Amino acid sequence: MATITIEFIWSSTTEEETFDLDSGVESAIEDFIGERGCEGQEIIVIDIENDGDADVDDFSDLNEFGAYAEKVEEYGEAYAMRYRDIGVDFDFNDEFQGEWRTVDAFTQNLLDDYEIPAHLVCYIDYVKWSRNIMMDYTEYSSANGYYIFRD
Repeated sequence: MATITIEFIWSSTTEEETFDLDSGVESAIEDFIGERGCEGQEIIVIDIENDGDADVDDFSDLNEFGAYAEKVEEYGEAYAMRYRDIGVDFDFNDEFQGEWRTVDAFTQNLLDDYEIPAHLVCYIDYVKWSRNIMMDYTEYSSANGYYIFRD
């Protein structure tokens, strides 16, 4: 479960609270403030900590950050790497091509799908073909090889 911890200061009170990002953060904060009877008071958020590797300041609001954290929890490191690279939400299931030991293994798999006749295989320059096909994909290094995404 993705969470975020926020330290609030109002009047002469300081309080820290942890919120579950899976359930609307902004409404949870409003409830938190309402329960303490400090509506209408100026509240200063002095520190935000999250349990992930994303910077909360990169998001327009906490709900957007919560949606990101939920997808990282669902899809893992591959989603986080792609999101940090392109900076916008994307269709993971549509773009993600899997984790491959090498980029060549991925491109060879694509080539195998074409069912090229055996007598023509010797004419294929695999290095050039791989380089050209990867112009339509992006790879990210992972612990076990590469995450590949279709652009």
